[in-house]
Amino acid sequence: MTYVLPCLDEAKTLPVCLEKAKKSLAELDLPGEIVVADNGSTDGSQDLARRAGARVVDVPLKGYGAALRAGIAAANGRFLVMGDSDDSYDWSRAHDLIAPLRAGRAGLVMGSRFRGGIRKGAMPWHHKWIGNPALTLLVNLFCRAGISDSQCGMRAFTKDAFERMKLRSNGMEFASEMILKAARAGIGIAEVPLVLHPDGRGRRPHLRSFRDGWRHLRYLLLSTPLWLFFVPGFSCLSTGIVLAGLLVPFHATIDGHLLDTHVALLGSLLALLGYQLVSLGVFTRVHHVLSGEPDDWGERFVANFHLERGLILGAATALVGLTGDGFFFLKWVEEGFGSIDRWVSNLVILFSTLLVLGVQFAFSALFVDVLRSGRNEAQR
Repeated sequence: MTYVLPCLDEAKTLPVCLEKAKKSLAELDLPGEIVVADNGSTDGSQDLARRAGARVVDVPLKGYGAALRAGIAAANGRFLVMGDSDDSYDWSRAHDLIAPLRAGRAGLVMGSRFRGGIRKGAMPWHHKWIGNPALTLLVNLFCRAGISDSQCGMRAFTKDAFERMKLRSNGMEFASEMILKAARAGIGIAEVPLVLHPDGRGRRPHLRSFRDGWRHLRYLLLSTPLWLFFVPGFSCLSTGIVLAGLLVPFHATIDGHLLDTHVALLGSLLALLGYQLVSLGVFTRVHHVLSGEPDDWGERFVANFHLERGLILGAATALVGLTGDGFFFLKWVEEGFGSIDRWVSNLVILFSTLLVLGVQFAFSALFVDVLRSGRNEAQR
């Protein structure tokens, strides 16, 4: 059993946290240790930790995530609890998070301040009513974690689960990364109510609301290509194909107004934009696989990808578009470059869209093969 506390100049509150942590360990019938992952304290926190019986791990790489990753990597316990050193969490109750792990009901146990309680002055109003609920909503949307507090700093997990997560973040986004990767790796997630108290340091917290909030949001978006690329991409692509394609055979109207060539052009642009977003989503999933991130869909795609099929499909689509455009261009030349009927203009837009999409598809297939070849070379 290991308790891990990240620390950066916490001399005022660290001794209290360590005494409470030792009290919690005494209530467990497991051998235990306390690890303080020090991130470069200059106030003597390291000596205080050693005098209290904790093992200090010096972490030169700055950042909340960097400190925790180093402290957890150095831990000897099968079960681990992480939590802040500012006395905002009651370390004397840390063992409450272990029960679901010991029962085998979960590999990651989240504390929930919204279920347990937030004491007056413990959390800024914009964190309580805006930041935390928004990030929790996104985390649940992206990975269906089913939790009420994605940013709680006290949580427990098994060493095996931590190693399966393959966490890499150095900053505050470490908290979101842990949940996202636990869900993707199929690690069960449970939740235990916790009470959040005002920290006892009497100074500004290390957390910076907008900077760290943006880092969380950026990480969540870049880690979930389904919502960043595929959903808006397929929406634009399907809408564009409908607008560019259905206006050719049908005289569509809205409130008596004919949807004409200008709408077909809009559809063409939407289709091209949509394809670009979808292809970026595919590239991102391939990148995840090449980076060693857990991505079942990406692994299957990389394993079953065939460059020749992509080139043939892209060339066939482009050929359809080129043939259509060529036919109508010749007809236009034969008629002396005169005016063009509405339905012909719409057909030209449709065929031109297919031509560009086909060329893009072929080059996208080539780019995926370049990425995949790099992986194959590295494995030789």
